[in-house]
Amino acid sequence: MTSNKLTTLALLLLSCQLTQAFLPSWLPGVVTTSPDLNRYTAEVTSSTFDCRFNIGLPGHGAVFPINDLQFRLCMGAGTDEERVALPGTDGPRPHLSSGPHRISTVTEGSYISMDGVQSVPLIRGAWELIWKADSHCGFLICGFNLEKDVRRNENGAVLPKGE
Repeated sequence: MTSNKLTTLALLLLSCQLTQAFLPSWLPGVVTTSPDLNRYTAEVTSSTFDCRFNIGLPGHGAVFPINDLQFRLCMGAGTDEERVALPGTDGPRPHLSSGPHRISTVTEGSYISMDGVQSVPLIRGAWELIWKADSHCGFLICGFNLEKDVRRNENGAVLPKGE
């Protein structure tokens, strides 16, 4: 190859914008997934979680507690329209994610208002497991949307419905 062709090739390569998605994983600074991600995902599938959420900032007004929410992690994703967006799957490094999976609500959460105990209907639940190679821990991320606005009291905290 002549010098002019090498210079042109080098300039062309330098002018291309590279992202980590196209870089080989052996280069320094490139993040790879844990080789055991599929095994970890299979191990947590069918797990049931009992949760209590305190939504809001303590000391800065109303805190919206949701009690007794129980959900199960299921395998399989469904379509993108049937689930919420997840930061791993739908983010800049989807290769670190197990991919989206469904959540089955066992018991709807509840809260207490001036009208008594109210339910919190959740829809489009999804979960994913994110685990980098050589990391001691991963992240189990769950996402939901509310089917309707939930209001604690007339002038109290409001959780808007999901999109």
